[in-house]
Amino acid sequence: MMSKTKPRKEYEARFGVVDGILRLYNAKGNEIYYENSHGYWYKYEYDDKGNEIYYEVSSGYWEKQEYDAESNQIYRENSIGGVTLDSRPCSDKVFIDEQTGKKYKMTEIK
Repeated sequence: MMSKTKPRKEYEARFGVVDGILRLYNAKGNEIYYENSHGYWYKYEYDDKGNEIYYEVSSGYWEKQEYDAESNQIYRENSIGGVTLDSRPCSDKVFIDEQTGKKYKMTEIK
């Protein structure tokens, strides 16, 4: 018999024992967790627009993504290849001259 994962234990404590596959969904209908009877599992996380922002598998592999306001993917990283896409806008930094009190904005250019 397989040892039960934390999500399965929590689910079964609340709703009763589940044999075989366990699938959990968020309020928007996106699958957020899957587990089979052999202990293999994966989980997903989504942003408010339903874009997948994180994925992890029981083997240790993971991926994470970021999206712009129009849901275009602007960042992607995984546990094997590292960062494979990064088109996020650079953030401005504000510096204050301590002697004059003037503020200066520095923008990084990629």
